[in-house]
Order: sequence, then structure tokens, then C-alpha cells
Amino acid sequence: MSRTGNTGAVRHLVESADIAIANFENPAPDAFRYHTSGTVFSADPKLIRGLADAGIDWVGIANNHIRDAGGDGILQTIANLKKDGIASSGAGKNLAAARKPAIIEAGGVKVAFLAYDTIAKYYGASATRAGSAQMTAGALKADVAAARKAGAQVVIVFPHWGTEYDPTPFEGQQNLAHAAIDAGADMVIGNHAHWAGAMEVYEGKPIWFALGNFVFDQTWSEPTMEGLTLELTFHGPTLVQARMRPHIILDKAQPNFLDPAGDGRVVMGQVFDASKGMLPW
Repeated sequence: MSRTGNTGAVRHLVESADIAIANFENPAPDAFRYHTSGTVFSADPKLIRGLADAGIDWVGIANNHIRDAGGDGILQTIANLKKDGIASSGAGKNLAAARKPAIIEAGGVKVAFLAYDTIAKYYGASATRAGSAQMTAGALKADVAAARKAGAQVVIVFPHWGTEYDPTPFEGQQNLAHAAIDAGADMVIGNHAHWAGAMEVYEGKPIWFALGNFVFDQTWSEPTMEGLTLELTFHGPTLVQARMRPHIILDKAQPNFLDPAGDGRVVMGQVFDASKGMLPW
């Protein structure tokens, strides 16, 4: 396949999904700047078209980089995503906006996405300041209930949390994951570690603590060039199959599937080693 398009296996999966989601790990403000070093990020909003063309429908924007271009950068990012038909949640012009779910309908089922950050508390939204939604048990209870009241039949909580380069969750992280399920969420899909991390089944509901990188230029180690693509199948609002597909990033930008019984065993092994004691099998 061409490295600039055409139908590859990853593209086909993302494009053909009823809903495809991702974490958007940077603002895309109108006045962006390329960053060849450092960890203050901003992206060219013109590049959002590539995500839309690939089939991405929603992105979580609650993360520790979303306010790297300031409050205006958040508002411009939301507007620029919307221009290309991509919904978002997890940050906004104030706390109420940041905590509002994005609801997308697929196959007659309304799916709500609630995104939260636990890493950059200094980027948190307030009643008068643009920023991210912070994850607390109280916020989860209120926000999941609000999503249900708005008609959501499936509620997915999408946190940014945990420890970088560590696949194993710590106690506070697990407590928040359980709080999300206790609040009525159907599943939790997390990120931030830049490594594929543990999964758990709690009260019959799946929790993925970290999926790892999908498109990210951390080429200095094997685990930062790998991750999981989740393929979730629903019958109506009921999750009937979850397939974890290991991938590796080539040329700093192109995710390619790995055979889970071949090279992908490294990724799956990392996930299952980190999941000891958290799975019913």
C-alpha cells in the first residue's frame, strides 16, 4: 500500500467503523507553531482533515497538553475539529462545557463520550476559565447521570491518567476506574502512559488503563512505538465482543497491525502481565 493513502488494514478498520475515536494529544490553534523540541505542543489545524479522511468521528481533548496554546487555543481547537466534522469532549470554554458529553448516534444507538484529565490539574476548567474536565468520583456520578438523561444508551469514560512508561495502574487510578463503572458507565478507555497497559473487568464492565501510542513520534523505544487498537462490537447497546489488536508505528506516523500470535505477542504479553489479578480468567 502507499504510505500516503489507499486502503491499508488499519485505515480500513478505522474508516469502516460506525464510530472511531482517539485521544487528541495537542491543541490545534489558528496560530500554531511547529515544535522540533520540548513538550509544549500545537498542531496545524489543516492536518485535522487527515484524521477526518481516515474516519475519526470523535476525539478526547482532556489531556495534559490541551491548554498548551492557552484558553483561546482550546476554543479554536474545538472549532477546527468541528469544521472537519469531528466531535470532541473533555475541555471547553468553562467547566460546564468541559464536562458536557459528546453524543453520537450509530445504528440507532446513542453513545456518550465523557473525557477527563487527571495529570495537568493546572489546566483544569473553572466557571470562568477555559480548560479540561478533571476526574473525580463526584463529577463521574453527575456527568454519567446527565449523559443518560440526554438519551445515551452507552456511556464511555475516556480518562487521561496514570504513570508514563508504566503499564500497571496505581490504586488511585483503579479507584477512579471503579467509580466510573459504579456511576453507571459501560466502559473506561484510558491513556497517557505511552505504553499499552493493563486491562480489568470490574462488575462485568471492561476497563483499559492505557492503549499506548497510535500516531506519535516517540521512536526511542519499542514499547513507545507500540499500542493497542480496540475493535468493539455492539448488538444494540450491548457490548458483545472486544478485540485487542496490537500495532506498531512505522516511519514515526503509520500504525500497522501486528499478528497477536507473532510479533504482537510482545504487546499482548505486556498487557496481560500488567493485568494480573484484575481479570476473571
